[in-house]
Amino acid sequence: MWIPGKSTMLQVLVSIQALILNDKPFFNEPGYESSYVGAEGDKRSKKYNEEVFILSLKTMMYTLRRPPKHFEDLVIGHFHIHAHYILVACKAYADGAIVGSVTVKDGVADVDKADKGASGEFKATVKKMINALVTNFTRFGSIDCEQFRIDDR
Repeated sequence: MWIPGKSTMLQVLVSIQALILNDKPFFNEPGYESSYVGAEGDKRSKKYNEEVFILSLKTMMYTLRRPPKHFEDLVIGHFHIHAHYILVACKAYADGAIVGSVTVKDGVADVDKADKGASGEFKATVKKMINALVTNFTRFGSIDCEQFRIDDR
């Protein structure tokens, strides 16, 4: 609850962070926590996470191709450093890992076997996007990305 003169911007940012950065942000959407309970809620939550991940990949590519003015070096540098980790995670998701279940350590995906079960549509979309990510990351100077390219013939 915002209290003028007392509340801080830090409180606002921490509240937003808590709503978004958790396993099931779907249930923080107004009305969803009570409308979708049980298996139906879990199914919708999983689909929501998959859709958000795909949109995040699209946003990455857009931002890399058209970085905000005066932030070009920052954006290119970020993806230059993190391209490999992003592609490792995408490969794990394309192989069936559930969104949020992958941790990349030392360039290797750490996926708990119990965390498999991504939808077929999600896996196919991630596979298609991997090649576009490889192309864009390589174009802007990232190396060792070609190993992730998927032969879609």
